[in-house]
Amino acid sequence: TVFWSTSQGSLAQPTTVTDADGRTSNTVTTTGAGAVVVTASVPTEDEFVGASFTFTHNAGLASLPGLPVNEASVAEALDAACAALAGVGPLDPGQQDLVDQCQALAIASGSDPVAVNDALGEMLPDVAQTQADAGKVAAGAQFDNLNNRMMVLRSGAPVGPVSFSGLGLVMMGGRLPLADFGNALLSAAPGETFEPGADFGRWGLFLSGNIGRGEADPTRLTPRYDFDVEGLTAGADYRFSDRLVGGVALGYTRQDTELAGGQGSVDTEGLSLSFYGTWYRDNDWYLDGVLTLARNRFDQVRRIQYVLPGEVVDQRATADSSGTDLGTTLTFGRDFSLRGWTLGAYGRLAYTHQRFDAFEEQVDASLPGAGLALRVDERALDGFTTTLGGKATYAHSASWGVVLPYAELEWVQEHGDGAETFRGFFLDDPTRTPIRVLGDGLDSRYFRAGLGLSMVLGHGRSGFVAYDRIVARSGFSNQTLTLGLRWEF
Repeated sequence: TVFWSTSQGSLAQPTTVTDADGRTSNTVTTTGAGAVVVTASVPTEDEFVGASFTFTHNAGLASLPGLPVNEASVAEALDAACAALAGVGPLDPGQQDLVDQCQALAIASGSDPVAVNDALGEMLPDVAQTQADAGKVAAGAQFDNLNNRMMVLRSGAPVGPVSFSGLGLVMMGGRLPLADFGNALLSAAPGETFEPGADFGRWGLFLSGNIGRGEADPTRLTPRYDFDVEGLTAGADYRFSDRLVGGVALGYTRQDTELAGGQGSVDTEGLSLSFYGTWYRDNDWYLDGVLTLARNRFDQVRRIQYVLPGEVVDQRATADSSGTDLGTTLTFGRDFSLRGWTLGAYGRLAYTHQRFDAFEEQVDASLPGAGLALRVDERALDGFTTTLGGKATYAHSASWGVVLPYAELEWVQEHGDGAETFRGFFLDDPTRTPIRVLGDGLDSRYFRAGLGLSMVLGHGRSGFVAYDRIVARSGFSNQTLTLGLRWEF
């Protein structure tokens, strides 16, 4: 019989019995990182002399029980880096700090495993997880501006002279126009009308803008954050025939993303070039197409903040990076009139390809945590979305104007798992052991519903109120109330 004991952890069995070959084994589960001493003793019995054997094992941070998958990946990278640096000569400040963090985590692992878990979570590149969503929102804002323009073209409104589609509210679920103030300033005087092809021929110019706010709830693997976004689109189009219009547009997007609790931020600026076209028949079938190329720049800050026995870290890791987006959208549908009603049904196919350049973080070398700067590898994401929608508008005429209430509903499905995965490593890690960061995809099937009321009054006055929300999307909610007014002078 062999008696077992350990200095740190728990044994599967306190005693074991040797087999016919005189061999036996046991399993120890560590409760913290650092050296684990296991002793196996055989007592003196009859003519057999007792003996004792001691085994020493250096348990790594990755062996801590209950670590989430992303934090476990950070722990594995720290174990590899610090083991490699232990056998190296003089260390530079970043390498020495990395060793110091490993030692502080190992000391705290036995007494405060929750603090160790939190510290490992602080080392994750959370801000990089928001880049993909920032790119999607920017692309969506530009598409909404162009989609609004094509709707105007199909409505029979004149192509020229100049159209301002106005401001809109952009959330994670979509965009709603706020007002059409540019048209009000440049519209014709009362009683005057523009004829297609008159004065300005077949060419048309437009300017659209949007502003918005949104937020994403935290998931098991991704952080909570909110954002503000502003977009501007200017373009020119040409009417090839009464049924076909094509154009080109330039877009600018600015977005500020803030992680909850002051844990980081991403400021995004992007420029885009779009080609678009619409083919339609009055109150009948139509087909819209958009192709967009965009280049985005990301300025990001990651806060690294934790407290361990003998170690307090409060660092700001900064980085600049870029990315490109390619998106194409095809919408097909039909509108038809019925006793004052305009009813429409449509389907949409959308494909996006996002590529993010690699980046390296900068930290303050004079502060604790100087060895925690990361390099995040280049990565690419592909997305495919299908949408089915319908809209009903009713025109009611009165002596004082026209009232147009409407309702719309879309069913959206995002194909693929939607979860982003990328890799990085500590810049001061000589082994460059990868940190694999996994993300949680949002619910891929949901509805978008909207209600609104437009009014066209006398003397060039008009306005509307609209309500829009995402419905039945697990872990995400969004709703918008919008008011708009328009005057002609």
